[in-house]
Amino acid sequence: MKRFALVVLLVALAVPAFAQGMGGGMIGPDRLLGGTVEELTEKLALTEEQVPKLQEVFDETESIMMEAIQALRDQGGQGGGQGGGGGFSGMRAAFEALRDDQRHAVRAVLDEKQTLAYDQLLAEADVRSSGFGGGFGGRGGRGSQNREEEQKARIDRAMKSLGLTGEDETMVRGLLEKMAEIEKQRAEAWTNGRVAIAKLLVDKASTDEALDAALDEMRSQAKEFDGNQKEARKLLKEALTSRQEADLVSQGILDK
Repeated sequence: MKRFALVVLLVALAVPAFAQGMGGGMIGPDRLLGGTVEELTEKLALTEEQVPKLQEVFDETESIMMEAIQALRDQGGQGGGQGGGGGFSGMRAAFEALRDDQRHAVRAVLDEKQTLAYDQLLAEADVRSSGFGGGFGGRGGRGSQNREEEQKARIDRAMKSLGLTGEDETMVRGLLEKMAEIEKQRAEAWTNGRVAIAKLLVDKASTDEALDAALDEMRSQAKEFDGNQKEARKLLKEALTSRQEADLVSQGILDK
């Protein structure tokens, strides 16, 4: 897609939040292209001739983004015109159009071996940013610090609701923290497994045996975490009254 068409698409589909996010420095070429020039230079072992060509792609990407932001500002921050779609879907479409076009430009700089390594880097980045909901603290794409803070706040609310004191409070809090840690480890293992599979799928030379091994590893780890979580839930239920257990079920901490 040519530069003018990309700018027009970004302006037509974007919304004020899109411009504010990039204007605030939260979104840049590195987010779309899999890393900074320096990071890709190191990870892909770029030559001296390749580095300035890659820098040109990054500069062009940033320029397109800035042009779109300025155009939105000139319109008073209003995007999503006729046929543009607007809203979240419009913002996502704009990102994807720019991302795909500029990633193709990066690949044009690379040789075959570097392209495979780049596609594997992108596969990992896309998996880690996509997230996957569910569990005690969730498997979302938010930062680990935010998830840990949410888990701690959730445990604090549960303990306040249960009204335990002394040794009972210490034991139950310890079990809730153990459950949260097991879910955290499970989420990390799940993400790492998805990354491994995504990289294998990118590599056309990967075998079915390699894919089967990666899937088996994910299933084995999931089974182990399920067993550990089941045991922690059993101990927790034994420490609670029926009313306290029902309280935790209502909060979504216990499933049944």
